[in-house]
Amino acid sequence: MTVYIASLGLQGIITGCVFFSIYTLGVEFVGPSKRKLAGFGIMYFFSFGYFYIVLFAYFIKDWRHLNLALIVPGVLPESFRWLLSRNRTEEAVDLIRAISRTNIKSEPDAETIQSVLDDEDEVVLSPRTYTPIDMVRTWRRAALTANVCFNWMVNSMVYYGLTLNLESLGGNLYLNFLLMGAIEFPGYTLALVLLDKIGRRRTLSMFMVLGGVACIVSGSLPAGTLSYLL
Repeated sequence: MTVYIASLGLQGIITGCVFFSIYTLGVEFVGPSKRKLAGFGIMYFFSFGYFYIVLFAYFIKDWRHLNLALIVPGVLPESFRWLLSRNRTEEAVDLIRAISRTNIKSEPDAETIQSVLDDEDEVVLSPRTYTPIDMVRTWRRAALTANVCFNWMVNSMVYYGLTLNLESLGGNLYLNFLLMGAIEFPGYTLALVLLDKIGRRRTLSMFMVLGGVACIVSGSLPAGTLSYLL
């Protein structure tokens, strides 16, 4: 039991780091004006991941092998901008070449690489190393950090609580999991539109309240009601 709990905890830490690394890398590859669209684009692929997880799970029955198959591809190199901020130019150039060979099957010329390195938006040397202490260094920053952490905790508990409860809905577990991923596509699209219309705070507040009310109502229904409706 101890080994199982430790392994599950390690898996949660690793998968969380993989997600944030992918999100950060994806957002850094575009300019500031396109980062919102890039962020939601990454989330679309997150939901699309439900589809291939179902495919993997259908053929890989052992949960240990399934976790290994899902986690190993997430091993990523450092961020290009992060390498430049640390003045590790040679490694940044190697990363550019590797990405170019993968995406367009050719090596970038020296002029193209130099133009990227000379771009002031790309080369931002960090004068210091930031640590988690900086998140609570002032009272205002500590309040913002606490607010963000609380929102993440609530969203994660509700999201993964609903996901792990799919088996109780009845029917085919694989189909339920597939539908859970598919329903996120219109959700992300609606959020993307509302962010420009009413702003981030109102959008977040509205969906948090709506999700909370839906959870309270569903928890108050007699056992088996949801299965009957579905």
